[in-house]
Amino acid sequence: MSKAKVLKYDVFVAPESPFNGPPARVANSDPPAWDPKTATLIFGERDAVLVDALLTIREATALAKWIELHERRLTTIYITHGHGDHFLGLPVLLDRFPGARVVATKGTVELMRKNTTPDVLDNGFRARFPGQISDTTVLAEALDSMQFDIEGWPLVVVEAGHTDTFNTTSLHVPDISLIVSGDVAYNRCHMFASATTPESRTEWVAALDLLAALRPTAVVTGHKDPTQAMCRPRLTSHENTSNSTENNGKRV
Repeated sequence: MSKAKVLKYDVFVAPESPFNGPPARVANSDPPAWDPKTATLIFGERDAVLVDALLTIREATALAKWIELHERRLTTIYITHGHGDHFLGLPVLLDRFPGARVVATKGTVELMRKNTTPDVLDNGFRARFPGQISDTTVLAEALDSMQFDIEGWPLVVVEAGHTDTFNTTSLHVPDISLIVSGDVAYNRCHMFASATTPESRTEWVAALDLLAALRPTAVVTGHKDPTQAMCRPRLTSHENTSNSTENNGKRV
């Protein structure tokens, strides 16, 4: 298969999303909100792969328009893990790009299925963002290999285990030394630690070490301060991650 001269990538950052429903604001705290979210487009001469699909209808609509500006054929959407803020925008994207294949690991698909039951959605994202979440949901197709490609260039799935939830992954693009980390790494915003334990946070640190061992030149995190550049290789933070419970969510 012929290869493009070089792969490139671009990052879309959806801004912080204030809650329009519960929980109520806690005294002397910031208004409850969901931290900024990223979606990453990896592209060659003709084709493109999107990593993660954002949350709301408005975010996904803006993301679709942004993808179109790159003038590539969107072949694949890869979902890093089963939190809804990374995949509930899929119906909007697939309406715009019906030929795109949505893929994830088996563990991610399992968590996507659990997180799209009516009870979970109605008491979660649809309660916090009423009228902003698509009425339909889409599940990914489970990959049968930990690697797929774009125009012959390999995209390698890195299984990270329990970081901010179960069965999380990152995507490694060796030919441009890029890691799209999903929620394995964060960039100057609130880590979602409320679903972790001291034992799982040790597993999280090990996942960061695993990504650092790949020696990336750039890391796109799942959530980032929009004013910050891409993360550079210093990924581990043993003293801040292994035992901390102070950052318990997306400003909730």
